[in-house]
Amino acid sequence: MRGSLSIGVNKCRRIGNNSKLALGFTKVKLLQPGVLLLGVQLPQLGGSNTIARLFQQCPSIKVLLLGEFRDLEVILEAIEQGARGGILGTLAPKDLLKAIHAIHEGDLWVGRKLLRPANRSSS
Repeated sequence: MRGSLSIGVNKCRRIGNNSKLALGFTKVKLLQPGVLLLGVQLPQLGGSNTIARLFQQCPSIKVLLLGEFRDLEVILEAIEQGARGGILGTLAPKDLLKAIHAIHEGDLWVGRKLLRPANRSSS
């Protein structure tokens, strides 16, 4: 994914990975990226706990969550907590760039798969 992002956005860079979550938070706080792409499946913390911790340390961070269908509830909860968008499944690189740009400009981005009623469990 990193290579495809560099085509349209010359300032994209990877600042951490899931195996070094604490170090990643430190880098996010230090570098303050315009948009943080965050995978929902974090081994050390549950997704929503990670979002809460991230917003405590970096209240102005703009987060785009990436997940699979099983992550639907975590993504929706994170958006309620302040994440700026979420994507379920795969997305073409050009569409991912659109999402990043939209969030960077202050908009919300919710992938179509998040909006489908069939994906939501009835209460």
